[in-house]
Amino acid sequence: MKEIMAIIRMSNVNATKKTLEKAGFPSLTCRKVLGRGKKAVDYEMSLSGPVLNENGVLNGELVSNVARIGQIHSLMSKRLFTMIVKDEDYKKVIDIFLTVNSHGRAGDGKIFVMDIEDIISVHTLEKGDAAV
Repeated sequence: MKEIMAIIRMSNVNATKKTLEKAGFPSLTCRKVLGRGKKAVDYEMSLSGPVLNENGVLNGELVSNVARIGQIHSLMSKRLFTMIVKDEDYKKVIDIFLTVNSHGRAGDGKIFVMDIEDIISVHTLEKGDAAV
């Protein structure tokens, strides 16, 4: 089994969920996260529509999906998807994340894949693949 963690733009959450569900992968955990990569934050990418200025301000108001820390560090609001899938399925799930979220721009996201040693369902006490 594999754990897939994918950090994506907020604007792609619904399309990603719908595509995963259509492909037979409805089970996931999604969390609000703040973060940034190595490159400078591109405020134009922080929202799907309006453009923010260099201070994260649009029309004189601080926009809620950009957190300012000090004068030089900015954290962008993203979504973290976490999924546990069978070994034979993880490449399909990664392909879905790439297809829906890759737009050729910095900040499109990251995908992490880790091995899972075991899973136990608290409700049914099933283990391994049966618990997925």
